[in-house]
Amino acid sequence: MKQSTHTGKCAESLQDATVDQILIVDNDPVFTEQKGFDRSLLKAYENLETRVAERTVELAKANDALHAELQERRKIEEMLQQSRNTLRSVFDSISDPLIMVDHDLCIRMANRATIDYFHLADYLEILGESFTALAENYFAPDLLNSMQSAVLKYEESSFESNSHEKSGKFEKVFIYPTHKEYRGSGSAIVRISDITKEKILTMELIQREKLASLGLLVSSVTHEINNPNNFISFNIPILRDSLREILPVLDEHAAKTPHFEVQGAPYPEFRTDVMKLLDNIEHGSTRINTTVAKLKEFSRKKDDKGARPILPTDVIQRAIAICQTQIRKTVKTFDVQMQQVMPEMVSDPDAIEQTLINLLINAAQAADKSDSYIRLKVKRGVSEMEGLVLEVEDNGCGMDKKTVSRIFDPFFTTKEEGFGTGLGLYISNNLLESVRGSISVESEIGTGTTFRVVIPDLKDPDRPEQKGVDT
Repeated sequence: MKQSTHTGKCAESLQDATVDQILIVDNDPVFTEQKGFDRSLLKAYENLETRVAERTVELAKANDALHAELQERRKIEEMLQQSRNTLRSVFDSISDPLIMVDHDLCIRMANRATIDYFHLADYLEILGESFTALAENYFAPDLLNSMQSAVLKYEESSFESNSHEKSGKFEKVFIYPTHKEYRGSGSAIVRISDITKEKILTMELIQREKLASLGLLVSSVTHEINNPNNFISFNIPILRDSLREILPVLDEHAAKTPHFEVQGAPYPEFRTDVMKLLDNIEHGSTRINTTVAKLKEFSRKKDDKGARPILPTDVIQRAIAICQTQIRKTVKTFDVQMQQVMPEMVSDPDAIEQTLINLLINAAQAADKSDSYIRLKVKRGVSEMEGLVLEVEDNGCGMDKKTVSRIFDPFFTTKEEGFGTGLGLYISNNLLESVRGSISVESEIGTGTTFRVVIPDLKDPDRPEQKGVDT
């Protein structure tokens, strides 16, 4: 065999050679060198296969670890996103506006209630903006300064806003500093809470305390009022009887003396007026007793036990007579438009009289113009539910909506000290409720006020017919 044949063989051919062929070339130096090279190559190949297998195992393990880490990260991101969504859901579900601000009062986060409160399209439009600039039209500058000071000092604070002067609502602003670990996200949470209900409840409790205190005061005052008033009421019948015995003597003297006058008035006029004066004194004394009795129960609603048949015109005229003098002092024109023919009705005359007197006096005290007027309209309604309709109209100073909403509250008054107690309309409203009546008001600042009172006829078909008419 030729030598070139031996040198052209590859490692694979050497492996496949027969035993005889190997023996022939075993002593050939070239073949020996080639054989060593082939063995080294084979060994390197085996080592490479081993290293590749080992590396493949390592890469597989690294890939599995990376895949596991990726899965874990995805799980953490999902949990983090879920936590964020939960936080946003909780944040948005709170009905009070909540704003997270940083040290400079720049907005970092806000809930949905904030968007509604400040009339915004989306909370994203205020992120990074100044809370002071956002709230300057809602809160006073001194309040904003106090809030900023609390944020800077990391102090938990609360401030009551005076926004009720504009919005009619009472609000309180709370500052909650964030924990030191989380101040990278924001320095404090600002919460704006509507405390109108709590404020009203507090005021009602205060009013109840006043009423309770007044009840104790009234029990002692009424005794002091009733004692001197009893002297008047007990002596009036005696004075009336005495006058009736004296008048015939005066009549005889007047007949003999032409142009006889008493207190500058002709005797016939004096004779008529003196009895009317006595009747007015008696009526005034009766009203004192009635008013004192009603003062005792002004904080309680009463039933219609005081209702009886009355002639409305007589009750109205009596009320006018009582307060007409005071009206003339402040009002230029007092116009009474009363339906002349009104049938009797069943109601409480004291409730009607007291209410009308309060309305007329209030209208007179509200007069502020040279051409001031009060118009009183009295008529029967179209049904038993409108047994009597009273309208008191004036062109006085008027009231704004806020004042109108409070005029029936006890102790509320816009009058100067010494001119009102704040109980007149409250008592009138209670009296009207006691006879199932109602009162409404329309008013405008600088223009005037109109009160409308509707009093039903309490005639009950099942009630036994009542005899006599209260005039």
